Amino acid sequence: MLHQSKMRQQRNQACKAQNLAKHAIQKEKQRWLKAELPENVYGMISVLHAHCLFLLKVKDKDFSSLPAPPSTEEQEIAIQVAGHLRYVP
Repeated sequence: MLHQSKMRQQRNQACKAQNLAKHAIQKEKQRWLKAELPENVYGMISVLHAHCLFLLKVKDKDFSSLPAPPSTEEQEIAIQVAGHLRYVP
């Protein structure tokens, strides 16, 4: 009984340490991401977000009212941002 309790405590402490490390890494990635992004990326992100929202609400599949597709440079920036935002343990 006592041995199992100590093992459980050690496992819980290891899990807590692992979670703290994951959160620290994620916060550091967010700080790095905020410092490294070009100035106009947030406008491009909002355009992509508007595209997604529009597509999710479309019932008759009329795509004529969509804004122009993002340029190649905007697409590359979006891919980089998505790669940085993705959580990798």
